[in-house]
Amino acid sequence: MAKQPRIKRLDRIGSTAEIPHTRNIESIKSQRWIANRLYRLMGRGAFFWERPEEALGANVMRGANYFDLKDTGDKIKTMDEVPKENIRTARRLESLGKREEEAGHPETACEYYYRACFFYLGAAWGIFDSDNEELIWLTEKIQSTFDKVIQHNGHPI
Repeated sequence: MAKQPRIKRLDRIGSTAEIPHTRNIESIKSQRWIANRLYRLMGRGAFFWERPEEALGANVMRGANYFDLKDTGDKIKTMDEVPKENIRTARRLESLGKREEEAGHPETACEYYYRACFFYLGAAWGIFDSDNEELIWLTEKIQSTFDKVIQHNGHPI
């Protein structure tokens, strides 16, 4: 069995062709503890921007609600809690959208469904296996909530 060459510094070799590609999904999952440790040591700032004028502000510009983002982010203590808290927020927003839809308020329902879709998207981030049951469920939720956005939006999409 041939020994694989050690990874060399890119600035010395100038090409990535010699670097063996051995990472797979299992090795990424097995290294999750590193991300959790950084999150515990450095807080939210290890992976996400703290100040609203940075990432929270950028997400608000995309249509997310600042207080939804802040409340959800405050509940997250490890990287494994990111999808759980995003799903919890998305379900709450989706139920508010259904309530407004039944009350005959299509504009408000559209807003809630869009915000729910945003958090379902956030929960799906980091799932790389296309056969994953959770990713399939999240994809269906993303599609169903955005279908409601299209239905209740006053402008063609």
